[in-house]
Amino acid sequence: MKSRKMLDVYCIVIIERKYGIISFKRLDDLGKSVEIVHEEEWYPASYIEEDGVRLFEELSRRIEKAAKNIWRLKKVLISMPGTIHKHSIVYSSSRIGIRKSIRAGEYLQKELNVQVEIIHDMDCMLIGAFKDVLYTKEMFEKTLCYILMDEGVGSAFMINGKIHHGAGIAGHISRLVVEKNGAFLQELAARGTLESFVSRPWISKRCVEKYIASLNMKKRNAQDTTGSFRRFLHAMDEKNSKELSYEHINIGIKEKDEIALGTIQEAAQYMGQAINSIITILHPHEIVLAGNLIVKLDEFYEKILNEAENLSWPAAWNHVNFRKSTGSREEQMAGAMLLAVYDDIDEVV
Repeated sequence: MKSRKMLDVYCIVIIERKYGIISFKRLDDLGKSVEIVHEEEWYPASYIEEDGVRLFEELSRRIEKAAKNIWRLKKVLISMPGTIHKHSIVYSSSRIGIRKSIRAGEYLQKELNVQVEIIHDMDCMLIGAFKDVLYTKEMFEKTLCYILMDEGVGSAFMINGKIHHGAGIAGHISRLVVEKNGAFLQELAARGTLESFVSRPWISKRCVEKYIASLNMKKRNAQDTTGSFRRFLHAMDEKNSKELSYEHINIGIKEKDEIALGTIQEAAQYMGQAINSIITILHPHEIVLAGNLIVKLDEFYEKILNEAENLSWPAAWNHVNFRKSTGSREEQMAGAMLLAVYDDIDEVV
């Protein structure tokens, strides 16, 4: 597997709905440490439409403008959520808001006259999380799993040194149905999915709904709002029910509020159920749990492991190593750069 060194520059692009970064990076003359040549943040949500055209037009404009003063631009690698085909076609991205297929890689390659590859964000995060064993004998002998819990839920799997996609789209754990009569999630066009229980917006929504259901609506303004978390809930209604922040939710946990604790326990139960399924089917050597729900909510990581262990077969559970990640975005950027420098990306993803 040949890596490109020789001081080539690589453009790494991270696209989320409310956050984007364009970073031009160069390896040193030993092909090891990375120098940032140019970096800028942007706000993709301003350019998102169902067909994705404006988004990639704006991205092309920004890269072209920044690249005018950059020598030896070798490749553009985009890391984003969605259903992606052959590192070029974005069939859809419910997380971002793209509903129609777009040949984004072809378009950018034509506009920028440089190689362009589009990689699923979860694949980049997995590569970044396991960079210390990347392309070692250990990696080619193991099954690895990365699970993100944040504004949504995602996962990626590596088996014997290659990201596992199965027949094409393995790893979309957000779509796993854990409660057939559960809430309908419009973004996924499905009912009772894991994401409708284990994501910040839906944990927020459930907390607000439980609070409203506990009130006599006619006397709502007279209700006891003792505690900061209850005051946050009291200020919410059905229209803004998904707006509780990670910090708000964690205040509820710290105050031992029964609504917050009950909702978090419910989320842990469903994630534990999903992890048990992964262990039963794939039995990975290592599972990394990442994302703001893991980092910012007290004891959520421990609650998930407890629920998963209660469901799992001990003979399988005892041979799985778990690890908490505190830097999913850093892992995404690191993984994207590692993938960018390889000529034949199909050997990995």
